[in-house]
Amino acid sequence: MDDFPLKNWLGRLCKMQNHNYLFLYSDNDDLIPEEQVEEIADIATSHEGNSVNKIKFKGSEHVQHYRMYPEVGKTILQTIFEFSKVQVS
Repeated sequence: MDDFPLKNWLGRLCKMQNHNYLFLYSDNDDLIPEEQVEEIADIATSHEGNSVNKIKFKGSEHVQHYRMYPEVGKTILQTIFEFSKVQVS
């Protein structure tokens, strides 16, 4: 894996077991290319007890998925927040 901005942080995170991960990423991210996100997700998947979900958006730039796909983004956020009892309006 080539160096990228979050490599050390994500590597430590992915060593954790029995965690749920949701990776939201795009094929048009100039900061963190999709291949790097997928590699980190694969590492997380390889550890026992982890649940890993990946949602790959088409064409959205770094952290702009919600802007480009507001309805999909709202559904994803509502699902995430249900675990903490937070409502998205």
